[in-house]
Amino acid sequence: MAQSDMKTISELDSVPDGIVLDSTSIFPIVVNIDSHNTTRKIDFVKLKNQIAPAPWTDIVGVLTAGSTSVTITDASILATSNIQVFTDPALLYNSITVAVGSVTLTFDEQQSDVAVKVRVS
Repeated sequence: MAQSDMKTISELDSVPDGIVLDSTSIFPIVVNIDSHNTTRKIDFVKLKNQIAPAPWTDIVGVLTAGSTSVTITDASILATSNIQVFTDPALLYNSITVAVGSVTLTFDEQQSDVAVKVRVS
């Protein structure tokens, strides 16, 4: 592609006829750095593959009013998983048991339902 065919970042609000941008596109752009036009190609497939998914899974359960424990199940939970616990309102749990496929938490008895989220990594 000739230098005159390149688009600057500010000119990319519309795509020229015949160019389709999708997840497989490689699109050259001109970046003006210190008054020098430098051509950079953005490979969207490579970029997408470099963005890693979140290294954790969030799973939500409910500690029902009057209960003292909640078991949260998910296939991503392993006996060796790192577990973080979040509650709303904020509570401290008394104990935690992690097994393949489940996390069981015990709390003091609550007067109302409490949302419990575990982050598994």
